[in-house]
Amino acid sequence: MKKVKPRKEASQERAKVTVDSIVQATGILLKENGLKGLTTNKIVEKAGVSIGSLYQYFPGKEAILAVLLERQFKKDLKKFKVKLEEITPDKYSLKEGIQEAVDFFMTDYSKQSKVYKELLYSVVTVKSLSFTLKHDYLVEEYLTNFFNQYKGQVKEEIDMSFFSFFFQYTVKGLKIGFSFASKEDYIENASKMLAEMVYQQIKA
Repeated sequence: MKKVKPRKEASQERAKVTVDSIVQATGILLKENGLKGLTTNKIVEKAGVSIGSLYQYFPGKEAILAVLLERQFKKDLKKFKVKLEEITPDKYSLKEGIQEAVDFFMTDYSKQSKVYKELLYSVVTVKSLSFTLKHDYLVEEYLTNFFNQYKGQVKEEIDMSFFSFFFQYTVKGLKIGFSFASKEDYIENASKMLAEMVYQQIKA
């Protein structure tokens, strides 16, 4: 099994700059050429650091890709939280709010589709990456809070925690499907269909 955890955390500022350079260089190479031909030698050349510096912090390129994926998750989580906080009952009806949330979840991802696809191909052991579960728990929390603000407009018997879980993993499954099957042109129709389905299930 390939190691996907860094050898050690960078604590000093200089070390952090080195690690950031390595991770950023990997992201650039991934966008330019995908996984094909991605090597630690090309990464250090792009980053402007020595191969020894890379191996000081990472056991191999898979560990760098795992860090890159984690950072992307965190960026997306922050953006999604901000978006949900903008969707309030005084600005959007329940139906409009759901559509707005689904559209953002889908379209923001589609902009990153190529990078995500490459990252998911590379980090085969995603299940072993604890940050993915932490990310999912936070998304579930944000969605639960989002739906709860429409209290009175949704069915009282709805288990909001379960519904948020269902919503998140339905979207996640679709996003993976769009990416791996190269069906990004389906996103708009899928967003409308999913938003309508969610609305019909949850409205009072």
